[in-house]
Amino acid sequence: MGGRITALLAALLVIAMPTHAPLGATAWDIHPTPLTRMNEAGVGLSVPSLVYVLENSSDQELRYWSALALAQLEDRKAIPHLISATGDANKFARLGAAVALGHFRAPESTQALRTLAAEDPEYATRKAAVISLGKIRNADAALGLIQTANNEQEPDDIRYQAIATLGEFADRAAMTKLLPLARSTNPNLRAAARLSMSKRGVPVEIKDLIVSTTDSEVNVVTALGLVQHLEEMSGQRFLNADDVDEVEAARRRVSLWWTESTGAQDVNQGPRARLRPALE
Repeated sequence: MGGRITALLAALLVIAMPTHAPLGATAWDIHPTPLTRMNEAGVGLSVPSLVYVLENSSDQELRYWSALALAQLEDRKAIPHLISATGDANKFARLGAAVALGHFRAPESTQALRTLAAEDPEYATRKAAVISLGKIRNADAALGLIQTANNEQEPDDIRYQAIATLGEFADRAAMTKLLPLARSTNPNLRAAARLSMSKRGVPVEIKDLIVSTTDSEVNVVTALGLVQHLEEMSGQRFLNADDVDEVEAARRRVSLWWTESTGAQDVNQGPRARLRPALE
């Protein structure tokens, strides 16, 4: 069941969280591949040749593809050049560097990516930096993601990306900084914060998790994550292993379990209690 649910989550994420096409993709997921594009442009497929294009080409899009080609080469000698490119005046070079650095998962690129995530004027570059910070997964990356998550000037989908990513690796102390978001007026940010905090061991009222799970305004990806999390915490089974495409039915099972086990008339009633946090 786990493999099928994971596949569903991945498919739903593409639908629910549309992004600039290259964001989050690895270099070999893009067709034609970056190396093929550079070869067709007559650029040598070596780190020095690609770096030269990244730093100097008058073809703006080629600068972007050169960064991804450096990632596809998987030569870590490219990392310092990509970090330098995060400060380039050219937006395509910065975007390419943000995506490529996520592929390398290099801790030394964390500060440069945090700067992009917090300050870059381009939406696509900020989002790419957030995604790449989530791939590096160190304490400094978590701090950058928390800053993005709490930035009310940032578009909701970037804030959502930061919150959801934090739930996969941040420590409990860091996650407490998302507590205000657990009461956000935005149902998706609120649900993502509740799920991510609970996954990382921050106590969250079970009623709040139930309410977010059954809220029709919460996107299907987050709802599915909440259902899975509630299964792990409660020992109940809400997802049908033979039909992973029935998230709405699972939501109804969660609601029924809560009302029957508490005697509440609906999910907004019932005792305020906490299930055992996943990491305790």
